[in-house]
Amino acid sequence: MATRVRDVMSPPPPVVLGSEPVMIAAQQLRAQRAAAVPIRGDNNRFLGMLTTGDIINRCVAGGLDTRVTTTASLLTGCGTVLSPGDVLDNEVLSQLLAQGFSSLPVLDSGGTLVGLLTVDDVAGYLLTIPNDEATGAWPEPDFW
Repeated sequence: MATRVRDVMSPPPPVVLGSEPVMIAAQQLRAQRAAAVPIRGDNNRFLGMLTTGDIINRCVAGGLDTRVTTTASLLTGCGTVLSPGDVLDNEVLSQLLAQGFSSLPVLDSGGTLVGLLTVDDVAGYLLTIPNDEATGAWPEPDFW
């Protein structure tokens, strides 16, 4: 049976509202020691991931005030997202590795963030696959 994203993903980290100032997102990133923070709208719908690069390049370097500039104003779109039922395969891994912050948001059918798939999640999953005790060989995962 194929491994699904829901079997491997991490729970969602704290989110920041799109109407909140960038300074709040920056503080959240520092507290989490993260490279990106999820941004949601007032209706709980996922808007996108705000990265440290977005804050530095589009806000600070642009001379914008982090106390008044909203997080949503820096988003360029939600990019690649996954569904909990997606199969963990080569395509998903390629998308994950192409992200600058090494995670992909996982959304339910209503557009609510239900988790993140990270490189660490995939690595942890690979370590749980039992090897063949007789040969010491590791079986090939579904996406190999």
